Amino acid sequence: MQLKFKDMMAFIRHLLDWLFPYNCIGCGRDDQLLCNDCFKEVGIPEKEVCPGCGCLCLLGMACGNCRSSLRLSGLMVGYAYEKGGVLAKILHLFKYEGCRDYGPVLVKLMDRQVSARFQDFLEKKIDLITWVPLSKRKFKSRGFNQSQVLAESLPAVAPRLALLEKTRETKAQMQLDRAGRLVNLKGAFRVSPAHDASLSGQRILVVDDIATTLATLSEVARVLLEAGAAEVYGLVLARQQE
Repeated sequence: MQLKFKDMMAFIRHLLDWLFPYNCIGCGRDDQLLCNDCFKEVGIPEKEVCPGCGCLCLLGMACGNCRSSLRLSGLMVGYAYEKGGVLAKILHLFKYEGCRDYGPVLVKLMDRQVSARFQDFLEKKIDLITWVPLSKRKFKSRGFNQSQVLAESLPAVAPRLALLEKTRETKAQMQLDRAGRLVNLKGAFRVSPAHDASLSGQRILVVDDIATTLATLSEVARVLLEAGAAEVYGLVLARQQE
């Protein structure tokens, strides 16, 4: 049977990994994807703030002025995203270069922050956990959804369900300003028909890898709220400042 191109590339990458073991992406130490010293150096936010205006708010809950415009009740952020930093490099390799071995590293980083800061809130306040979906084309090309990987690994008790679907292809958000991002995503998501009748009154957590303008999470929250959800919260591995 002829191997598909992506399967062949994955085989070649695994062969190269065996022949030439990874070094730590932070310091170059042998045989570790991310050594313990560099793991501890990935920066966390200095303070917890409202995701809209930036005022101090415990656990990143949205203030009264921002909640209605964002549609999010809060945004929990694991790490500060720095261009060119260790976390940015790992995410790029995992998402775009097919280096799936970095998945467990990202899961470990997420678990570190959730366990230390958000676990109690998730267990007491969240009924369902979901993630930002990819388009069918992008999922087929990548072979996985990084946000789903993070969501399904959370040390939380709420059910994980694929509540959302992406209905059309969109431009890459990083190429657009905030106004363009909002237009780009309008109508791009819907609640899965399998779950459309089960969201009434539910408090839902939506997981994503990176947030910047919050255009994606705000649009997803709008869709979930219109389907009957009581509240929608976001949880991201990192947030990049505009």
